[in-house]
Amino acid sequence: TVASMFGVPVDSKRLVFALDGSGSMNDSMGDTTCLQAARREITILLDRLPHDAMFDLVVVEKELISSFGKLVKNTDKNRKKALALLERRNFRSTSSLYDALRDIQREWGADTILLIGDGESSSGTHRFPGRMLSGLKTEYSRSGVRIHTVCTTSNNTKLRFMRKLAAISGGTMVQPPG
Repeated sequence: TVASMFGVPVDSKRLVFALDGSGSMNDSMGDTTCLQAARREITILLDRLPHDAMFDLVVVEKELISSFGKLVKNTDKNRKKALALLERRNFRSTSSLYDALRDIQREWGADTILLIGDGESSSGTHRFPGRMLSGLKTEYSRSGVRIHTVCTTSNNTKLRFMRKLAAISGGTMVQPPG
């Protein structure tokens, strides 16, 4: 199945949406916030995926906050429950990006992660881009889980990190306008 999110082609039936849980998701993206744009794009993608596709939606905070803790079928009920998680979070936390991506690669049984955020990790095992990339490249070689990134900032350092993160797993990085 091929669909897209923010223009990233998604050819997967086993995916995890990972959203940055920090305050940067409240920043503006055109005429909306990063969080509102992400919610809209996730809704559109889930509507285009078949009902037998499996997914989870997680928020990356100091701890990983998951809608289900595993992959579930793409039913109306599960889509509604997953999107409700976004309404319950305040998106002001620190984010432990490396730990969340590592855990998803190891434990979810997904073949694709769609990471939406600014690429900064403010807590957890690794906070420095070089160490995160090295560790996640090792995880990719073990798991084969592709990571697509949607970078919500114009900061050149963070853009480079998100581009490299996608590249180590054969994923795509996009920076939506706004």
